[in-house]
Amino acid sequence: MDETVNRELLARFEKHMVESALRPATIANYLADVRAFARWYTENNGGSFPLASLSANDVREYCLHLRAVEGRAPATINRRLQGLRKFCQFAIEAGLMRSNPATEVDLVRDADPSPPRALSPEEIACLLQAVNGGRPSLVKRDQAIIRVLLYTGIRVRELVELRLSDIEISGDRGTLTIRGDGESREIPLNAVTCDALREYLSVRPRLPGIEHLFLSQEGRPISTRSVQRLVSAYAKAAGLEGVSAQALRRTYSRLQSAIRNL
Repeated sequence: MDETVNRELLARFEKHMVESALRPATIANYLADVRAFARWYTENNGGSFPLASLSANDVREYCLHLRAVEGRAPATINRRLQGLRKFCQFAIEAGLMRSNPATEVDLVRDADPSPPRALSPEEIACLLQAVNGGRPSLVKRDQAIIRVLLYTGIRVRELVELRLSDIEISGDRGTLTIRGDGESREIPLNAVTCDALREYLSVRPRLPGIEHLFLSQEGRPISTRSVQRLVSAYAKAAGLEGVSAQALRRTYSRLQSAIRNL
């Protein structure tokens, strides 16, 4: 049976947990955790979530997203993983899944002995050079993505939500507007980032009704998952270890700290 996560299935899961005598707070948390995972999965996989196709790698990538993109604490990630394990076990008992992929994913350690990764100027140059060696049709887009992440410090989830109207460029300076729930903030753009955005905008497809700044090859708004993958792929091509989208954000923070200390 190839069923998706929907309101009816979540109601069945809730009933199962009640019958298992779980605490009301635990039930509420697990339901919220499954909904959050389902939203992430559908946003990054074409809008559907068939249970039969769920893999351990999907769960690992979600945990990485929670850590690197959303900045969640290990305790929060582990609770969400436990919620997914419970849900998948329920789905197995209901005949909807054959195995529990969430049990193949290890819990996150409470203490990470490795400090957050940041790139040196030499490593930044290597990363940008690797982008230049990528697929020709994507080089200008990916250069703009990498430079925006490096030189603005925004999160990946903020980058993928950017609209064309959120950037203003005049000469070698510009601003980027990040819009949140009822509030917004403006971030200055340096000359190299402005140049990269101009280059990208010169080749960005003009599609009716699509106002997102960064698009996939299919002309849809690019996903957080795609951005994470392209950063990792270019880092690997540049021979850099431990580099993720979060590392670019960390690099920006160190650059700003160095500037303040001059």
